[in-house]
Amino acid sequence: MQGLGLEVISDGATRWSKDPEAEEVVIEKVEKEDLFTNPALFIRSYRQYMDKLKVNSSSSDALDVTLTLDENTRARFVLTGIKFLEKQGKSDFVLDTKSLGKSYVITDLR
Repeated sequence: MQGLGLEVISDGATRWSKDPEAEEVVIEKVEKEDLFTNPALFIRSYRQYMDKLKVNSSSSDALDVTLTLDENTRARFVLTGIKFLEKQGKSDFVLDTKSLGKSYVITDLR
């Protein structure tokens, strides 16, 4: 997932949050995946949010929705370039920190 200058990569057990501009990576254990860190969960479970969901726009490869949560908190999801592919290998969901430049600061919070 990419947004606000960050790249978030997760294999479901570990999450890597990479800030290319600051040259920083934070590695965390995934305690509980949520909609804000894994948009695939949103796509997979959208039906349970139907009464709280407003579709702003949609196309064959994009979706812009607003989800109203508890206490009137709103979250907007803008998903672009949506592609449904064949099952991929786990390596696509892991960040190899050794491939980063030596100037990167890596903080491992696992």
